Amino acid sequence: RDLSINRIYFPQEDMERFGVLESDLLKRKTTEAIRELIRSEVDWAEECFKKGNKLPDRLGGSMDTIRRE
Repeated sequence: RDLSINRIYFPQEDMERFGVLESDLLKRKTTEAIRELIRSEVDWAEECFKKGNKLPDRLGGSMDTIRRE
């Protein structure tokens, strides 16, 4: 949906690093460069989650008690 209204959430510097252009994404054809870009973003997100897993222990208490407002 976002791509169809020209919203691209990949960092420009990462797209450049893998040689992916906005026009490549708009073609909706998966290329090896796009696969590598996505894999890189997934790896980055997984690393963020791993680092975040340590946060509850540092905060103390139970994460179950945190309410969303």
